[in-house]
Amino acid sequence: MTASFPGFLIFGAMSVMLLLGVFLRAKIKFLQSTMVPAALIGGVIGFILISLGWLKYYSPEGAWVTMMATDFLPFTFHAFNISFISLCLTRNDNAGPRSKVIKGGLWLSFAWCASLTLQALVGGGIVFLYDMITGGDISVFLGYLVTHGFTQGPGQAFAIGKIWESAGIQDATTMGLIWAAFGFLFAYLIGIPMARNYVNKGLNSNKRSKINEEFLSGLLKKDQQLVAGKETTHSSSVETLAYHMAIIGIVYILTYALIAIVRDNTTNRTLLMMFAYPTFFFHAVYISLIVRKVMDSIGIGHLTDPGMQKRITGLSVDYLLVSSIMGISLIVLTKYLGVIIAVCIGVTVVTYIMVRIFASRLTELSPERAVTVFGCACGSTASGLLLLRVLDADFSTSVGLELAFFNVAIFFIMLPVMPIMFALPTYGHLSIVAIYGLYTLIMFAALWFIARWKPSPATAEATN
Repeated sequence: MTASFPGFLIFGAMSVMLLLGVFLRAKIKFLQSTMVPAALIGGVIGFILISLGWLKYYSPEGAWVTMMATDFLPFTFHAFNISFISLCLTRNDNAGPRSKVIKGGLWLSFAWCASLTLQALVGGGIVFLYDMITGGDISVFLGYLVTHGFTQGPGQAFAIGKIWESAGIQDATTMGLIWAAFGFLFAYLIGIPMARNYVNKGLNSNKRSKINEEFLSGLLKKDQQLVAGKETTHSSSVETLAYHMAIIGIVYILTYALIAIVRDNTTNRTLLMMFAYPTFFFHAVYISLIVRKVMDSIGIGHLTDPGMQKRITGLSVDYLLVSSIMGISLIVLTKYLGVIIAVCIGVTVVTYIMVRIFASRLTELSPERAVTVFGCACGSTASGLLLLRVLDADFSTSVGLELAFFNVAIFFIMLPVMPIMFALPTYGHLSIVAIYGLYTLIMFAALWFIARWKPSPATAEATN
């Protein structure tokens, strides 16, 4: 029994950091003005404490044990899987007619997918130039990896980094987490001023938008508190939260079984890489969608509540962010600090320019979509939503709903390059540049086409 305590003590340490982040966000004006999430604040504090060797626990055996960055990596992996499963299980009961969101949702999706390969090319190119100038021998693949931290977030950066590391790319796992942490940081440092500039110039559609005290502090007053979700089961049988978690558990088992069966029945190297355990999230996506479809078809889909499911997703994302930052190795960070700064600046600038150029071609909701996709392309969907709230506080425009479409559409749009991303270390650099370059151009062409597409009357009505 005593052997089970370390894992829960690690969980407890993350919880302390998360609450410390909540407290500091509520009290420090700078953190409020930059709107840095509590999880990011707590994660940074935890990273500092771990780097100094100050985070310890007293073991059941009677000895002080120093917590290590690697202790938090399993939480990063599984919190990410749970967040993806929960997101895909969430029904969207308020989507309305598809014509209201399809144009904007496609624009967001194509822009995000364009950044997926564009950032990789920029990151790889900067590392290549950095090696030429400094005489270093940093793997260009660590530059390609930046997109999985910026565009896709810590979970996917960790998972793909793990695969690449097994293929011989040293420090890929930790670098993935570093890219993700800096991605969140730049999403807010650049995204918040960008959003506020639109508001100050009166370019946003929702003129009622304002940033109130609760928005800045991150804490709701007693009379402002909201309902988190609906009960769909009777507590005499099972708690609603337990029911929702049980469905996630079913998806977990099915996904694990699929990967295990494929791996036990093939020797094909490509399949083994595609079905490596770090790719768990990828397979969990379509299994979650299948489970949700089956539940709907047998008439029990209504027993899952979107509000409750979103709370589970949010919970897992918060812990994912804390654990991913606390899982960063200080040694790796300092080893690559120069190239990290260069790549982060380069990727952020290119992403910003791309978003502004293509958003300027939109005839409606250009500011809202620009800040939203910038947040998603540097941090996560949650970052995009937070930036959107600066311009559209009560989500009266269609952009909030477009993100629901976006979360499904990007999975299908990026399918052609996802298998390549998993096996990228097996490709030559010229092949990578050619494939990623072509995909980026296709996404640019799609963005140009979407901007010229005339919205239906229903869409126009939804954006007024």
